[in-house]
Amino acid sequence: MSKWYNCLNSIQHFVVCNDVKNANKYLSGFAQLMRQTLENSKEGIITLRREIAYLDNYLVLERMRFEDKFVYEIVYSDNVNPDAIEIPAMIIQPFIENAIRHGLCYLEGRPGKLKISFYRKDKYLYCEVEDNGIGREQSQKLKIVSEVVYESQGMELTRQRLALVSKSNGSDYKIEIIDKKNAAGEAGGTTIIIKFPLES
Repeated sequence: MSKWYNCLNSIQHFVVCNDVKNANKYLSGFAQLMRQTLENSKEGIITLRREIAYLDNYLVLERMRFEDKFVYEIVYSDNVNPDAIEIPAMIIQPFIENAIRHGLCYLEGRPGKLKISFYRKDKYLYCEVEDNGIGREQSQKLKIVSEVVYESQGMELTRQRLALVSKSNGSDYKIEIIDKKNAAGEAGGTTIIIKFPLES
C-alpha cells in the first residue's frame, strides 16, 4: 500500500511544480507498474524475466521520486536463463523498497548504489540485493530521533509468506541479511540474500 501512496505523492509533486513532462512519464510508469502488480499477483509464479521487468519499472519510478539520488543495476550470471526459471511473484520488491527507504535515501556526500544480482548455485537461485546505504543500525537511530511512525511490514510479511510456502510444499526458501562494514568497522550498507529452490 505504501508503494501506491508514494507514487501518487510523486505525481502530485510533478504537477505542483508544473513539470508536465515528468508527470506524464511518471504516470505512465505508475500505470504499467499497477498492471504488472495485478497480473503477477494473480498468477503467483512468474518467470525471472517478468520479475526483472517488474523490478526495473519500480526502480525507474523510485529514482524519479528521489531525484536520481541513487543508481542501480540488475544482473544475472551466465548459468541463469531468465525465461526458464520461475519464482514466486512479489518477493523481492519489499527488500528493494527497504534498501531505498531506510538506507539509500539518507545518504549524504556520496551517491547511492543498488545492485540486484541473480545466480545459480547447486539447485538454488540466489538473489542478492546489495546497497551502500547508511546501514540498519544508523537507520534505526534516525527513525527514533525523527519520531517516524511509519514502519514497513513488507519484509516481515514476505518472510511469513515464504515460511508458509516452504511448509506447504517442502521447499527451502531462505532469507539472510548481512550488515556490511568497511575497514574502520563503520556501516557500509546492507546485503540481503534470498534463496529460491529450483526444480532442476
